[in-house]
Amino acid sequence: MTRIISLDVLTNHQHKDFLCEESPCDSSEVQLTKGKTMSFLEKLSQLFSSSSNDEAAHWVYLRCSKCGEKLRTRVNLYNDLSIEYDEGGKAANYICRKTVVGSQGCFQRLEVVLKFDSKRKLFERDISGGSFIEQEEYFGDEP
Repeated sequence: MTRIISLDVLTNHQHKDFLCEESPCDSSEVQLTKGKTMSFLEKLSQLFSSSSNDEAAHWVYLRCSKCGEKLRTRVNLYNDLSIEYDEGGKAANYICRKTVVGSQGCFQRLEVVLKFDSKRKLFERDISGGSFIEQEEYFGDEP
């Protein structure tokens, strides 16, 4: 017997459009119907897109010391960080190293090192080849 669920149920088995009698459904027995609020492709798109309010993101704003270009880079707090261990072999902090190159033709490499605590909060940063700037400066009209 094939059970039918709407696409709206893929992430929430308690949804009102849930047509299966049992929960959770076995994916081999599921036939999908059109969802009322969001298509399958829209849900798939949301999985792979990032929003500006993304809690897993830490944005870093930079200025090239050679040409003055303003740059930014995104650090994914769950995928881009490497664990730093203390002398006892216990996980102490996280570190992220990024190399950023602008698009205005000077090809200056900005080497960024970011250190995060065990709760993934930034506590130290270092840069060579440029300087850190604030988000407002990046989006503003300043040179």
